[in-house]
Amino acid sequence: MSDLYDEINKLVERRLKHVTEKGELVDTTEWVSQLAENLADMIVFGTPDELQAKMLIFAKERLEHFVLENQRTLAEDELFLGTELH
Repeated sequence: MSDLYDEINKLVERRLKHVTEKGELVDTTEWVSQLAENLADMIVFGTPDELQAKMLIFAKERLEHFVLENQRTLAEDELFLGTELH
């Protein structure tokens, strides 16, 4: 994976740890909104105008792929361990 992936992943993990250590709930709606805004900026400012619609579709498809992949992995882990992990 890229350095950007690692940096974002570490940032999210740190924030999750900070919030959960304080006994708070993660404001998923706010976090997703902020990440979506950053992704929109990346698409608008980093992609030629004529490719932005295709990039938006690509981003949506990748998001769906990774959500489904992670759900499957979590379900498989729960079956293996015999417990709910979330």
